[in-house]
Order: sequence, then C-alpha cells, then structure tokens
Amino acid sequence: AIDDEIRRLTMELAQLEGREPLNIAEAEERLAQLAVRRAGLEVECDALTLAYQELTAALNDFQSTYRLRLAEIITTYFRELTGDQERRIELDEVFQVTVVIDGRSVAPAQLSYGARDQLFIALRLGIAQLLAAETVLPFIFDDPFLNCDAERLAKIRASLALLATERQVILLSHREDFAAWGQPVTVMTGG
Repeated sequence: AIDDEIRRLTMELAQLEGREPLNIAEAEERLAQLAVRRAGLEVECDALTLAYQELTAALNDFQSTYRLRLAEIITTYFRELTGDQERRIELDEVFQVTVVIDGRSVAPAQLSYGARDQLFIALRLGIAQLLAAETVLPFIFDDPFLNCDAERLAKIRASLALLATERQVILLSHREDFAAWGQPVTVMTGG
C-alpha cells in the first residue's frame, strides 16, 4: 500500500512539475483588468437600476393621469346618458370600474340592467375619445339598449343625437321604434 501511495504521489509530482509555472505579474495584471471591468459593470448596473425605478415611477404617473382623464370623460358621458349629475365613475389601478352614487362605491353588477347599458355606452364613448383623439371614429351599435325603459331610451337618443354632430353613429336593429332616431338605410341586393 505504501508503494502504491509513493507511485501515485510520484506521478502527481511529475504532472505538477510538467506544468508551466504561474506568472505572478500576468496574474496581477489580469486581476487588475477584471477589477476595472467589475467596477464598470457595477456602474452600469446602478444606472440600469435607477433607470428602471424612474421608468416605473413615470409609468405609474402616466397611468394615474391617464386613468383620471379617462374616468372624467366616462363620467361626463354617463351623466349625459343618465341625466344624473351626481354620479361619477372611478377607475382603480387595474382600471376596474366603480360607480359612485351618493358617496358610496357601487360595482357595475349592482346596477340595474338599463343603468349597466348606459355605463357600457359611456365606457365605449370615453375610451374611443381618449384613444382616438385625433381621429373621428364612427360608432356602430348592433341591437343595443335591450334593457332600457322609455325614459332611458329618450336620454340615450338625445346623447346619440349630440354625438352624431361630431361623428357618424350607426345603429343596427330589428326594432321599428329606432327607425325614427335617424336616417334609415336599406340595403338592396341584386340588380
């Protein structure tokens, strides 16, 4: 066993002696280069961290401003559609909609079906106004206002008539009572 250990150690010594010795000056120079590179990477990392924090703050500020502007626009439309000047729309950080009625927040699901229809119209109008501020988009309603009583329909009609002065409003419906809301269009097929 001792002879085997001597043989193993002799082979290991031969391998070590066969290697090129470490040049201490080169190693120190390489270490200095790596230290400079590390310092540069640390500065870059700090700059990226600062940039990320600033961009996050700017994004939050933009979303907050954007959210508030959108809520104001939707509130204006909702008030026109409902005739109730006390109600307002709020949007949280994830743009979840709540209606504030008499100082208390109400989820859209808690509104009557007719009020929900009015809210969804106000949402569509508000989003379109904010996103397409420089482009006048037409609005297309396909069999809308299913849950509205006569009073709500009258308010919606007045709001859409006002909207029709600034953009095209297309109302597709099988209901005869909507024919008086605008100019009927009949599509003819064939020759």
